[in-house]
Amino acid sequence: ASFSNTSPVRSNILSNISNTYNLHDNGKNDDVEEEHGNNKKQEKDDDDKRYEETYSIAVGPITWGKTKLGGDMLFMEESIYLFQSKSDKLMKKLWRCQRRDKKCRAVVYTDSTSASYLGNNGIDHNHPTDLLLVKKHHLINDLKRKVEDLTVNVPAAVDQGIANLGLDNEAMVNFPLPKVVVRTIYRHRANMFPPLPNDQTFEIPKQFSQTKRRESIIIYDGYKKKYDGRLLLFSTNELLQQLCETELILVDGTFASAPIGFEQLVIIMGNINGEGVPLVWALTSNRKQQTYDKIWSEIINWSLKKESRMKVKRFILDFEAAQRNSIERHFVGAEITGCWFHFCQCLYRNIGQLGLIPSYKDDAAIRTWLRSFMALPLVDNDILPYAIEYLQRHIPTGSDQCCEFLRYNNRIGNRFGNRPNIWLFLYRLLIEEQIIEQRVQQLVFGKIQTNGSALAPENDTISRSISNLNKKYIDGDLDIEKYLKACTFLIGNADVGSANANKMVSSTAATVCPTTTPPKKKKPAAKT
Repeated sequence: ASFSNTSPVRSNILSNISNTYNLHDNGKNDDVEEEHGNNKKQEKDDDDKRYEETYSIAVGPITWGKTKLGGDMLFMEESIYLFQSKSDKLMKKLWRCQRRDKKCRAVVYTDSTSASYLGNNGIDHNHPTDLLLVKKHHLINDLKRKVEDLTVNVPAAVDQGIANLGLDNEAMVNFPLPKVVVRTIYRHRANMFPPLPNDQTFEIPKQFSQTKRRESIIIYDGYKKKYDGRLLLFSTNELLQQLCETELILVDGTFASAPIGFEQLVIIMGNINGEGVPLVWALTSNRKQQTYDKIWSEIINWSLKKESRMKVKRFILDFEAAQRNSIERHFVGAEITGCWFHFCQCLYRNIGQLGLIPSYKDDAAIRTWLRSFMALPLVDNDILPYAIEYLQRHIPTGSDQCCEFLRYNNRIGNRFGNRPNIWLFLYRLLIEEQIIEQRVQQLVFGKIQTNGSALAPENDTISRSISNLNKKYIDGDLDIEKYLKACTFLIGNADVGSANANKMVSSTAATVCPTTTPPKKKKPAAKT
């Protein structure tokens, strides 16, 4: 049997449904599909129309940069081009437009030798220039070149660079934030160095072991149990020769400046025409006499190989027993004296550690008592026992820390920054070596004139003052209390505070002179 729908209303409804959703065409509607296709075609036509708009290649001064991956980049009149290829036959380089996203086919040519502009491929840009993008790339490349000097402060350089762009309000909104640029520049600086080693068994690349003259700066590199690890000695033939010639050697050890993974940095200085000049640097893994023995034996062996006998007669050290014992073993008969700078620096540091800073600043009696200890190296040897006895008997009242102060002995130095990584340390050491080499040549050939005492003109005044104080004490014009107080005036002002309790002003440091000779002494009358 067949059935038919005779209702006109029902028929019209089905007809309308079939027009909107055709079951036999898998749900497709020809009218809808055609309309959608027309929209897509219109969008493509609009894009093609935009791409048909051309912008001629502007020719002007050329500057250079690098991409993120290290490729060459060319800047010319608000456009950026990337290196494409090189034609040795035509002696030119091809540079394509950076805008790959726009499928721009503009290419410019430069001379392979002079890098000057030669022409282009005759195809214009299909997009307008983006001045903000060019400024961004210019800034990044300029900053990358600038921060290769490790003394440059990255955040400050970024802030200054962005400020110099002179961006308007709209550009400011779209330009990267300074902190984003800073991260980019820090990543670039990090790529200048090899990965940081996890232990001492690393190899030192040539870039960190050779001077500008292609001479190795490493004179010894050993890893032994008795050194508790690795021992590295740095110097050059020229600097070692100067060390052999000097009659006065200064030795300074510092912990804060040693790179991570090493115990300390030992700096050996020589007196060249009256100036203390660093000549040897040593990275040690401990502070044992065996390690110091190896340092001095390597220096002595070098002098023997070069048939250059060491002429040293006097050493100035800090107060480390192992170093002193090692020098006494290798340089029999040499005079060894302590360094006043280290002595004062130790006392300044201890003032902070014992909590004496407020008393030092506010209590004149405690301040004078503490500074009297700093002045002890200036006291005449015949008067020294009386001075020490006086200080022990006259401890300021109301401060138990002053008793602790009498038992203190410490040392510290700071030359290469606070615990740098090994690559940063070697980078700075190579720069230091180059500066020292120039300084040595100037001193040897008399390009630097010195007046008065060799290392510090203030020493002449200090020596005369000490002589006058000695005479007044001997003549009875000063008692031991006034004598010590007068000596404290010869010390630089202590820059004592919670944040800088270990600093000394220049007037104190300047008086540390290895060539200062004590005044001629007269035996004082018995004094009680």
